[in-house]
Amino acid sequence: MRISVESDFNQAFRELDETPKRLARAGVTAVNRAAVTVRKEARTAVAEKVEPRVKRTTNEAIDMKRATIATRAATITINERYLGLDKVKRVNVVSFRKGRRRVQKVSYRGRVLKGAFRPKNLIKGDKAIFKQVDGKYATGHRKVQRVYAYSILQETDKAAILERLEPIARDRFRIEFARALAFGR
Repeated sequence: MRISVESDFNQAFRELDETPKRLARAGVTAVNRAAVTVRKEARTAVAEKVEPRVKRTTNEAIDMKRATIATRAATITINERYLGLDKVKRVNVVSFRKGRRRVQKVSYRGRVLKGAFRPKNLIKGDKAIFKQVDGKYATGHRKVQRVYAYSILQETDKAAILERLEPIARDRFRIEFARALAFGR
């Protein structure tokens, strides 16, 4: 009976050579899975603060770039995006008669926006809110501009959302790294 120790050594050395690659793959998988969780938490936190009418509007403002073995870092970016005032829940437009004219009162977060209105002749489904500004167009009509709410990035900074996400990212990475090592990814 003969036992070959050489083949066992070769197998052990091959596994040792693959260990850094396996750790790198597990690390990248863990980073990407943790980033997905953090992005989901960021979307929820931003939506709570901004209070959009449709949650998709805040989802579009948060991007994620996945980690690769070369970069080994996932990035979550919150874009400097302004939502139109009509895209936010806390806007109240009241229309009433004042003499012969029809007048609108627009309030946002309890403040009345002077000169703001919602035109009648917009495309179906568009409920944008405008306000008059100084000057006139060549046709003689007064100039108007669209009114926007605070930017998503500004609301994120104000609510200190990033500080809330850091512990979630650390904890989730530990869990996902252990899981990736256990399943050999």
